[in-house]
Amino acid sequence: MNRLNLFQIASRNLRQRLSRTVLVVVCLAIITSMVFSQTLLVQGVERSLDVGVSRLGADVLVVPGEEQVPFQATLITGVPSGFYMESQKESEVAAVPGVEKTSSQLFVASLSDTPYSSDDIQLVAFDPETDFTVMPWIKESLDRSLGPDDAVVGSDISCYLGEEMIFFGHSFTVAAKLEETGTGLDRLIFVSFRDAYVMAEESSLKAEKKLVVNRGVISAVMVNVEADVFPDIVSSRIKRAVEGITAVTTTQVASSIESQLSGILGAMLFVTATLWTTSTLMIGTVFWMAVNERRREIGLLRAIGATGRFVFKMVVVEALMLTFVGGLLGVIGGGVAMYSFSLLISKSLEVPYLWPTLVQVGRMIGFSLGIAVFTGLVASLIPAFVSSRMEPLHAIRMGE
Repeated sequence: MNRLNLFQIASRNLRQRLSRTVLVVVCLAIITSMVFSQTLLVQGVERSLDVGVSRLGADVLVVPGEEQVPFQATLITGVPSGFYMESQKESEVAAVPGVEKTSSQLFVASLSDTPYSSDDIQLVAFDPETDFTVMPWIKESLDRSLGPDDAVVGSDISCYLGEEMIFFGHSFTVAAKLEETGTGLDRLIFVSFRDAYVMAEESSLKAEKKLVVNRGVISAVMVNVEADVFPDIVSSRIKRAVEGITAVTTTQVASSIESQLSGILGAMLFVTATLWTTSTLMIGTVFWMAVNERRREIGLLRAIGATGRFVFKMVVVEALMLTFVGGLLGVIGGGVAMYSFSLLISKSLEVPYLWPTLVQVGRMIGFSLGIAVFTGLVASLIPAFVSSRMEPLHAIRMGE
């Protein structure tokens, strides 16, 4: 009974009991698909948060009084927002001890039904001279300095470099595109404060709807702190020194998203664990029934010289072959589902999502297949042990 015969016998047994084989494969495919999908979701959210927080380029975000949640939603999931505070708040923030530099942004308008994106996009004014949160993350550009009527667009904006974009009757040139983050930053379009003011003034004559942009307001102040100061300390100082604002660190933004996600993932993990336990018991029962039905066959194998170890290996090999195929199908199904519906899932859960790297995906595939194979191994151990202990004559008689 050599190794080749072992796999030949196992393969023949699986083909002869096709309905049972399909049942086990489907169960394992479902479990593996759920495990793989969840790991893809977690890794994608974590990667998006890491990239998104680093893309913010700021240690502390300052927004009007009660606008932390909508501002966070705009940055992380792309929900359009509109809130304002006096522009002098930036100078007050800059005067706080521990603040190294500041740059302000203004949410100009929310745009829907545009040819540039299937989702709503946010038009944002910024100051290229003081900016440290947008320009460092340019992926491709026209290889020139940002000039009048130039726009910097997020990765989800459907356009090409040098293309003309028209908002409220004012023409902009796409001068640069930003790196992908999987967050709401990918659906932002940045223009200079000067161009935003000119666009607003011209809108009454050139656009169907007039755009109002007040020169004395901003929406947020991006803050970088000094190297030897903790952002949490500076955030607290800003709250005490400047009235009518909320200051939050970028790490707090990431933590709040992770907390929001933890409850959802906890429920998903509970469901997966329950299904895994049920499937393991069911697969074990299926193999137990298979062993009982094959008593005569096992007895004959023992009678012609097969050892108990060979019979044990045969049952385990059958289980491993089934679970590997089921696991592989589950990985393919889970991967296709996440790739096709990742944007919909991200919107439904209100979390950012950036597809994991190839290395991360490879690790998750290995982990998911390992779970599937481990499930088959656990489910087959008792049936394999019982079959290996059968006496040849007794097994033949019981199987007749």
